[in-house]
Amino acid sequence: MEGVALETKVLEHDEKLKKVDIELENHREQLLQLHDNDKKFQEEVSNLKTDLAKLRTGQSELELTVLKGNEGTRELIQENKEITNKLLNHVLGTSEQELQAEIHQKKQAWELLGKVSAAVVGSGGLLYLIVEAFITK
Repeated sequence: MEGVALETKVLEHDEKLKKVDIELENHREQLLQLHDNDKKFQEEVSNLKTDLAKLRTGQSELELTVLKGNEGTRELIQENKEITNKLLNHVLGTSEQELQAEIHQKKQAWELLGKVSAAVVGSGGLLYLIVEAFITK
C-alpha cells in the first residue's frame, strides 16, 4: 500500500509538474509576445522621432522661405513707395510750377492794367480833348 500511495503521489506530482510546465510555456509565450510588442513600440517611437526631426527641419526651411519671401516683399513695397513718392513729387512739383506761372501771369496782367490806367489818368488832358471833340460834333 505504501508503494501505491507513493506511486499516486508521484503521479500527482507529475501532473502538477506538467501543469507548471504548461503554465511556464504560456508565460514564456507571453513574455516573447511582450518582447515583440516592446520591440515594435520602440520602432514606432524611433519612427516618430525621425518624423519629428524631419518636421522640425521642414518647419525651419519653411520659416526661412517665409522670411526670405517677406524680405522680397518688403523690398518690392519699398521700391513701390519710392516710385510713388517720385511720381507724387513730379506731379505736385509740376502743379506748383503751373500755379506759380499762373500767379505770375495774373500779376503781370494787373501790372499792365495799372500802367495803362496810370497812363490814361496821367494823360487826362488828352482824354478830355478827345471826349470833348466827340461831344461837340
